[in-house]
Amino acid sequence: MSGIGKVVSKFYGYAKRGINVYAPTVFGTGQDVMAKAYKDALTTKNPLKGQFWQDVWTGTKAAGNAAEKNALKETAKHGSFWKSSFNGVKTIPKKIAQGWKVGGYKAAKNGKSVIMGNIKGIFKGIGKRMPVIGSLLILLGELPNILKATKEEGIVQGAAETAKAGARLAGGTVLGALGTALGGPIGGIVGFIVGDWLTSKVVGKSYSERKFEDQEEQAALTQQSETYNVYNPYNTNMFQPKTPSPQELAMYQQLLYSNNMNNDFMANAYKQPQFNIQA
Repeated sequence: MSGIGKVVSKFYGYAKRGINVYAPTVFGTGQDVMAKAYKDALTTKNPLKGQFWQDVWTGTKAAGNAAEKNALKETAKHGSFWKSSFNGVKTIPKKIAQGWKVGGYKAAKNGKSVIMGNIKGIFKGIGKRMPVIGSLLILLGELPNILKATKEEGIVQGAAETAKAGARLAGGTVLGALGTALGGPIGGIVGFIVGDWLTSKVVGKSYSERKFEDQEEQAALTQQSETYNVYNPYNTNMFQPKTPSPQELAMYQQLLYSNNMNNDFMANAYKQPQFNIQA
Protein backbone atom coordinates (compact mmCIF):
# COMPACT_ATOMS: atom_id res chain seq x y z
CA MET A 1 0.00 0.00 0.00
CA SER A 2 1.31 3.44 -0.95
CA GLY A 3 1.99 6.21 1.55
CA ILE A 4 -1.17 8.09 0.55
CA GLY A 5 -3.21 4.91 0.88
CA LYS A 6 -1.89 4.37 4.41
CA VAL A 7 -2.77 7.92 5.39
CA VAL A 8 -6.29 7.57 3.97
CA SER A 9 -6.77 4.21 5.68
CA LYS A 10 -5.55 5.58 8.99
CA PHE A 11 -7.77 8.65 8.69
CA TYR A 12 -10.77 6.44 7.87
CA GLY A 13 -10.04 4.32 10.92
CA TYR A 14 -9.92 7.34 13.21
CA ALA A 15 -13.09 8.76 11.65
CA LYS A 16 -14.95 5.50 12.13
CA ARG A 17 -13.85 5.29 15.76
CA GLY A 18 -14.87 8.88 16.31
CA ILE A 19 -18.35 8.32 14.87
CA ASN A 20 -18.87 5.24 17.00
CA VAL A 21 -17.77 7.08 20.14
CA TYR A 22 -19.41 10.43 19.42
CA ALA A 23 -23.12 9.71 19.77
CA PRO A 24 -23.02 7.57 22.95
CA THR A 25 -20.68 10.12 24.54
CA VAL A 26 -22.53 13.30 23.59
CA PHE A 27 -26.06 11.93 23.98
CA GLY A 28 -25.37 9.10 26.41
CA THR A 29 -23.40 8.40 29.57
CA GLY A 30 -19.98 9.21 28.16
CA GLN A 31 -19.49 12.33 30.25
CA ASP A 32 -19.85 10.31 33.46
CA VAL A 33 -16.91 8.02 32.66
CA MET A 34 -14.91 10.95 31.27
CA ALA A 35 -15.50 12.91 34.49
CA LYS A 36 -14.23 9.95 36.52
CA ALA A 37 -11.10 9.74 34.37
CA TYR A 38 -10.43 13.45 34.91
CA LYS A 39 -11.05 13.14 38.63
CA ASP A 40 -8.59 10.24 38.93
CA ALA A 41 -5.95 12.16 36.97
CA LEU A 42 -6.20 15.44 38.91
CA THR A 43 -3.73 15.63 41.76
CA THR A 44 -4.53 19.32 42.30
CA LYS A 45 -7.49 21.55 41.48
CA ASN A 46 -5.50 24.76 41.51
CA PRO A 47 -5.22 26.08 37.92
CA LEU A 48 -2.36 28.38 38.96
CA LYS A 49 -0.08 25.37 39.39
CA GLY A 50 1.68 23.84 36.40
CA GLN A 51 0.86 20.36 37.63
CA PHE A 52 -2.84 21.10 37.16
CA TRP A 53 -2.46 21.54 33.40
CA GLN A 54 -0.27 18.45 33.13
CA ASP A 55 -2.98 16.51 34.94
CA VAL A 56 -5.64 17.96 32.61
CA TRP A 57 -3.67 16.76 29.58
CA THR A 58 -3.21 13.30 31.10
CA GLY A 59 -6.86 13.22 32.11
CA THR A 60 -7.97 14.20 28.61
CA LYS A 61 -6.20 11.22 27.06
CA ALA A 62 -7.58 8.94 29.76
CA ALA A 63 -11.06 10.40 29.33
CA GLY A 64 -10.95 9.74 25.58
CA ASN A 65 -10.02 6.10 26.11
CA ALA A 66 -12.70 5.72 28.79
CA ALA A 67 -15.32 7.26 26.49
CA GLU A 68 -14.42 4.83 23.70
CA LYS A 69 -14.66 1.81 25.99
CA ASN A 70 -17.96 3.05 27.38
CA ALA A 71 -19.33 3.59 23.86
CA LEU A 72 -18.41 0.05 22.82
CA LYS A 73 -20.05 -1.35 25.95
CA GLU A 74 -23.23 0.70 25.49
CA THR A 75 -23.43 -0.19 21.80
CA ALA A 76 -23.07 -3.88 22.57
CA LYS A 77 -25.71 -3.59 25.29
CA HIS A 78 -28.34 -1.74 23.23
CA GLY A 79 -27.53 -2.99 19.73
CA SER A 80 -26.29 0.23 18.09
CA PHE A 81 -24.81 3.56 19.08
CA TRP A 82 -28.04 5.29 18.01
CA LYS A 83 -30.10 3.10 20.34
CA SER A 84 -27.54 3.69 23.06
CA SER A 85 -27.86 7.44 22.55
CA PHE A 86 -31.66 7.27 22.60
CA ASN A 87 -31.47 5.38 25.87
CA GLY A 88 -29.43 8.22 27.34
CA VAL A 89 -32.13 10.69 26.29
CA LYS A 90 -34.87 8.53 27.84
CA THR A 91 -33.13 8.49 31.21
CA ILE A 92 -33.32 12.29 31.66
CA PRO A 93 -36.71 12.34 33.47
CA LYS A 94 -35.69 9.30 35.50
CA LYS A 95 -32.48 10.93 36.73
CA ILE A 96 -34.24 14.17 37.62
CA ALA A 97 -36.97 12.34 39.55
CA GLN A 98 -34.32 10.26 41.28
CA GLY A 99 -32.44 13.40 42.28
CA TRP A 100 -35.65 14.89 43.72
CA LYS A 101 -36.30 11.83 45.91
CA VAL A 102 -32.74 11.28 47.05
CA GLY A 103 -32.21 14.99 47.80
CA GLY A 104 -35.38 15.16 49.90
CA TYR A 105 -34.53 11.94 51.73
CA LYS A 106 -31.03 13.14 52.66
CA ALA A 107 -32.38 16.52 53.82
CA ALA A 108 -35.02 14.88 56.03
CA LYS A 109 -32.44 12.50 57.46
CA ASN A 110 -30.16 15.40 58.41
CA GLY A 111 -33.00 17.52 59.81
CA LYS A 112 -32.89 20.09 57.01
CA SER A 113 -35.56 21.53 54.73
CA VAL A 114 -36.99 18.79 52.55
CA ILE A 115 -38.03 21.22 49.82
CA MET A 116 -34.52 22.64 49.58
CA GLY A 117 -33.20 19.10 49.52
CA ASN A 118 -35.57 18.28 46.66
CA ILE A 119 -34.41 21.33 44.70
CA LYS A 120 -30.75 20.48 45.22
CA GLY A 121 -31.52 16.93 44.15
CA ILE A 122 -33.10 18.20 40.92
CA PHE A 123 -29.97 20.19 40.08
CA LYS A 124 -27.84 17.13 40.75
CA GLY A 125 -30.06 15.07 38.47
CA ILE A 126 -29.82 17.72 35.75
CA GLY A 127 -26.06 17.89 36.25
CA LYS A 128 -25.73 14.15 35.67
CA ARG A 129 -27.62 14.44 32.39
CA MET A 130 -26.35 17.89 31.44
CA PRO A 131 -24.44 16.61 28.38
CA VAL A 132 -27.63 15.10 26.99
CA ILE A 133 -29.80 18.10 27.92
CA GLY A 134 -27.27 20.61 26.61
CA SER A 135 -26.70 18.62 23.45
CA LEU A 136 -30.43 18.45 22.75
CA LEU A 137 -30.83 22.19 23.33
CA ILE A 138 -27.95 23.01 20.99
CA LEU A 139 -29.25 20.56 18.40
CA LEU A 140 -32.76 22.01 18.51
CA GLY A 141 -31.37 25.52 18.32
CA GLU A 142 -29.09 24.74 15.36
CA LEU A 143 -31.57 22.67 13.35
CA PRO A 144 -33.35 25.71 11.80
CA ASN A 145 -29.94 27.19 10.96
CA ILE A 146 -28.82 23.97 9.24
CA LEU A 147 -32.04 23.71 7.24
CA LYS A 148 -31.84 27.37 6.21
CA ALA A 149 -28.19 27.05 5.12
CA THR A 150 -28.99 23.91 3.12
CA LYS A 151 -32.00 25.51 1.43
CA GLU A 152 -30.26 28.78 0.50
CA GLU A 153 -26.66 27.68 -0.15
CA GLY A 154 -26.85 23.95 -0.83
CA ILE A 155 -25.88 20.71 0.86
CA VAL A 156 -22.21 21.69 1.28
CA GLN A 157 -23.09 24.70 3.42
CA GLY A 158 -25.61 22.60 5.33
CA ALA A 159 -22.92 20.02 6.05
CA ALA A 160 -20.55 22.77 7.23
CA GLU A 161 -23.17 24.08 9.67
CA THR A 162 -23.80 20.52 10.89
CA ALA A 163 -20.07 20.08 11.54
CA LYS A 164 -20.01 23.34 13.51
CA ALA A 165 -22.90 22.20 15.69
CA GLY A 166 -21.21 18.84 16.21
CA ALA A 167 -17.98 20.52 17.30
CA ARG A 168 -19.89 22.64 19.81
CA LEU A 169 -21.49 19.53 21.28
CA ALA A 170 -18.11 17.82 21.60
CA GLY A 171 -16.51 20.88 23.20
CA GLY A 172 -19.34 21.20 25.69
CA THR A 173 -19.14 17.52 26.59
CA VAL A 174 -15.37 17.51 27.19
CA LEU A 175 -15.33 20.65 29.37
CA GLY A 176 -18.52 19.47 31.03
CA ALA A 177 -16.68 16.34 32.12
CA LEU A 178 -13.75 18.40 33.41
CA GLY A 179 -16.17 20.72 35.22
CA THR A 180 -17.84 17.74 36.87
CA ALA A 181 -14.47 16.49 38.09
CA LEU A 182 -13.69 19.91 39.56
CA GLY A 183 -17.05 21.01 40.95
CA GLY A 184 -19.58 18.20 40.80
CA PRO A 185 -22.89 18.50 38.88
CA ILE A 186 -22.93 22.31 39.06
CA GLY A 187 -19.38 22.38 37.73
CA GLY A 188 -20.51 20.11 34.92
CA ILE A 189 -23.24 22.56 33.91
CA VAL A 190 -20.82 25.50 33.96
CA GLY A 191 -18.18 23.49 32.12
CA PHE A 192 -20.60 22.51 29.39
CA ILE A 193 -21.69 26.12 28.84
CA VAL A 194 -18.07 27.33 28.74
CA GLY A 195 -17.05 24.50 26.41
CA ASP A 196 -19.86 25.30 24.00
CA TRP A 197 -18.98 29.02 24.07
CA LEU A 198 -15.26 28.46 23.48
CA THR A 199 -15.88 26.03 20.64
CA SER A 200 -18.30 28.44 18.97
CA LYS A 201 -15.50 31.04 18.94
CA VAL A 202 -13.19 28.56 17.22
CA VAL A 203 -15.60 27.31 14.54
CA GLY A 204 -17.00 30.77 13.88
CA LYS A 205 -20.48 32.22 13.63
CA SER A 206 -23.35 30.23 12.22
CA TYR A 207 -24.87 30.87 8.81
CA SER A 208 -27.95 32.52 10.35
CA GLU A 209 -25.81 34.83 12.49
CA ARG A 210 -23.73 35.94 9.50
CA LYS A 211 -26.87 36.43 7.42
CA PHE A 212 -28.46 38.55 10.15
CA GLU A 213 -25.35 40.70 10.50
CA ASP A 214 -25.20 41.23 6.72
CA GLN A 215 -28.84 42.38 6.73
CA GLU A 216 -28.18 44.76 9.63
CA GLU A 217 -25.11 46.20 7.86
CA GLN A 218 -27.06 46.67 4.64
CA ALA A 219 -29.89 48.38 6.51
CA ALA A 220 -27.39 50.72 8.22
CA LEU A 221 -25.77 51.59 4.88
CA THR A 222 -29.18 52.28 3.33
CA GLN A 223 -30.17 54.55 6.21
CA GLN A 224 -26.85 56.36 6.01
CA SER A 225 -27.29 56.87 2.26
CA GLU A 226 -30.81 58.26 2.72
CA THR A 227 -29.59 60.63 5.43
CA TYR A 228 -26.78 61.85 3.19
CA ASN A 229 -29.15 62.55 0.31
CA VAL A 230 -31.45 64.60 2.53
CA TYR A 231 -28.94 66.75 4.37
CA ASN A 232 -25.95 66.97 2.01
CA PRO A 233 -25.95 70.52 0.51
CA TYR A 234 -23.65 69.34 -2.28
CA ASN A 235 -25.98 66.64 -3.49
CA THR A 236 -25.93 67.07 -7.26
CA ASN A 237 -29.28 65.36 -7.66
CA MET A 238 -31.03 68.52 -6.47
CA PHE A 239 -29.67 70.42 -9.53
CA GLN A 240 -30.90 67.94 -12.10
CA PRO A 241 -33.55 69.56 -14.41
CA LYS A 242 -37.05 68.28 -14.04
CA THR A 243 -38.63 66.83 -17.17
CA PRO A 244 -41.79 68.86 -17.86
CA SER A 245 -45.10 67.16 -18.34
CA PRO A 246 -46.93 67.47 -21.68
CA GLN A 247 -49.32 70.04 -20.14
CA GLU A 248 -46.44 72.12 -18.80
CA LEU A 249 -44.62 71.92 -22.15
CA ALA A 250 -47.72 73.17 -24.00
CA MET A 251 -48.07 76.10 -21.60
CA TYR A 252 -44.41 77.07 -22.04
CA GLN A 253 -44.78 77.01 -25.83
CA GLN A 254 -47.91 79.17 -25.66
CA LEU A 255 -46.14 81.79 -23.55
CA LEU A 256 -43.06 81.72 -25.76
CA TYR A 257 -44.81 82.25 -29.08
CA SER A 258 -47.69 84.44 -27.93
CA ASN A 259 -47.74 88.10 -29.16
CA ASN A 260 -50.59 89.15 -26.92
CA MET A 261 -48.92 91.43 -24.42
CA ASN A 262 -52.15 91.88 -22.54
CA ASN A 263 -51.61 88.45 -21.10
CA ASP A 264 -48.05 89.26 -20.16
CA PHE A 265 -47.73 90.09 -16.49
CA MET A 266 -44.50 92.06 -16.90
CA ALA A 267 -45.93 94.04 -19.84
CA ASN A 268 -48.99 94.95 -17.78
CA ALA A 269 -46.76 95.98 -14.94
CA TYR A 270 -44.90 98.57 -17.07
CA LYS A 271 -47.91 99.75 -19.04
CA GLN A 272 -48.32 103.55 -18.88
CA PRO A 273 -51.29 104.67 -16.83
CA GLN A 274 -54.11 106.48 -18.67
CA PHE A 275 -55.41 109.78 -17.24
CA ASN A 276 -58.86 111.02 -18.02
CA ILE A 277 -58.57 114.85 -17.99
CA GLN A 278 -61.75 116.79 -18.29
CA ALA A 279 -61.88 120.45 -19.08
